[in-house]
Amino acid sequence: MALLEGCKHSLEISVPVEEVETETGKVVSTFQAKARLPGFRPGKAPASLIRKQFQGDIRQQVLENLIPRHLEKRVKEEDLHVVGRPDITKVKFDQGEPLEFTAEFEVSPEFEIKEYRDLPVPYSEPEITDEDIAKRIDSIRERKAEYINVDPRPLEDGDFAVVSLVTTGGVEGEPVKQDELVLEIGAADTIQGFSENLSARRLARRRKRFRRHLPGRLRAGQAGRPHCELPRPHQGNSPQRTSRAE
Repeated sequence: MALLEGCKHSLEISVPVEEVETETGKVVSTFQAKARLPGFRPGKAPASLIRKQFQGDIRQQVLENLIPRHLEKRVKEEDLHVVGRPDITKVKFDQGEPLEFTAEFEVSPEFEIKEYRDLPVPYSEPEITDEDIAKRIDSIRERKAEYINVDPRPLEDGDFAVVSLVTTGGVEGEPVKQDELVLEIGAADTIQGFSENLSARRLARRRKRFRRHLPGRLRAGQAGRPHCELPRPHQGNSPQRTSRAE
C-alpha cells in the first residue's frame, strides 16, 4: 500500500492468471446459456463462437466480477477503513496474463480521543423579548387564518386574489398555466407587476392582460405576457389575540 497524500492511499492488485481464466469460463458459460445465434439451438452454440461473438461484453463482465472481489479482499487484509468509492486506474487485462489494476481511495483518519468528561460548556440563558413573542403570535395567526369572500370591488393591498394564470407569449415551449393561484396584493413575495396591474389603480375589468417579466422559460430580453382572470377578492381573517387571565 502506498500513501499518496493526507488520507489518500493506493493499492496495486494482481489477480492470478488461473483465477482470471476460471472466472472467464464461468462468464462464457453464462453467455452461452442465454445466447441465441443463427444455426444453433438456445444454449447450444460452441464456447469458442460465444467468446468471439461477445468478446467485449465478456471482458467487461469479468472485470466487474474480479475487481471488486479482490479489492475488498485486499482492504480486509490491510484492515483499511475506506471512505467513499475507490478510483480504479491502470487496468491491464491481456489474454493469458494476470489481471492487474490500481485502486486509489481515502481512508478514515486516525486520531486520539483525549479526555472529554467534565469539560466546562459555556451557557447563557436565552433572552426572549416582547417583540419576539409578538412576532411568534402573528406567525401562528397567519397560519391559522381563514379566507373569506368579499363583495366584488377593486383589489387593495392586503387582499388575497385567487386568479387563473396563463401566458399568451414571451416564453419558450408550452405556455405557463396555473389555476387558482393565490396572490397577496402588495406583499413582498408577490411580483410587483401583479400587484400593480390587479390593484384598484389599474383594474378596469375582471379579465386583465399585461406584460411582465416572469421567472421561468423566458427568452433573453423579453417579457412574459400573462393573462389573468380574477373571480373575486378574498380577505384573510386571522384569529384575534386574546388576553390571558391573570
